[in-house]
Amino acid sequence: MKHCRYERNGNLREPELHLLAVYLRTSVHLREGLRLRQRELQLLALHLRTQLFLRYRLSLRLSRWPSRRSAILTAVVATAACHVVAAPAVVALPDYPDDTSSCVGAELHSCQLGEQLHEVVGAGERLVTEYITQFGIADDSLPRLVYVRSGTSASSRCVDVYGQATQRDRSYNYCLTDNTVYIGQQTLRDFYQRYGPWGPISGIAHEYGHFLQAARQVPTPGNARETIRSENQADCVSGAFVGFQAARGTIENPGDVDRVKQYLAATASVEAPGRDHGTAGERIDSFELGYRGALEACSQFFPATPLTR
Repeated sequence: MKHCRYERNGNLREPELHLLAVYLRTSVHLREGLRLRQRELQLLALHLRTQLFLRYRLSLRLSRWPSRRSAILTAVVATAACHVVAAPAVVALPDYPDDTSSCVGAELHSCQLGEQLHEVVGAGERLVTEYITQFGIADDSLPRLVYVRSGTSASSRCVDVYGQATQRDRSYNYCLTDNTVYIGQQTLRDFYQRYGPWGPISGIAHEYGHFLQAARQVPTPGNARETIRSENQADCVSGAFVGFQAARGTIENPGDVDRVKQYLAATASVEAPGRDHGTAGERIDSFELGYRGALEACSQFFPATPLTR
């Protein structure tokens, strides 16, 4: 591709990069105006960011657009293809303050950028709260969710492992004291890249499971054994939520449920003194109990305080 006129020393000229970024990161307008297929747009953005060869043919539907705009977009796509094949270095698309690109409207599996990861959290929060409120939980009692961006922290009424009242970008927990779920971007990114969107979303459901325990006055754990039982019940709540989403068709790929189980196994505690979560087997069994038996089945962990009424 050395003859490509859009390449200069392996990099795109700044105006071309800016134009490409604008088109890629305003996919809503592209879908409505140019009728560019959303999946193809996401593939192009993903390959630009990872410098992989294009594996799919980009198909543009431009028949209804004036030739001038068609030529502009064709140049943009040619720029992208040239850059992906020819340039060895990763060139990150710049983030713009008014960026309104969205991935949730099409497919949760294609969220790659920082703001799009935030959308995964927002989608997970909406799905989980819609599910929980079916069981008589008032909207105004729901916990707030705080998204802790990379390199930042948030004040909290719960202390971290260092004894500080702070939540960081590695947080993924529910704080009963301030009724808040904290989701750190770094942990979210790790979970998302390894287990797809439903791994971290099931983790959000787990944390809301702890809120549900408090709302139903499940006894606060007083020792390690009770703590593990409490965590297993939260995994059961997560399973009930995922089962509900699978039944209604929100989860279209059966492999996504298997990846949630992989996520549970990877984040399980090893069988050892002082562990605070179930083993891989315990976590998966608890998840499957909720997945197959719905939320009612999760009450068996603490029968005196059922989760459903």
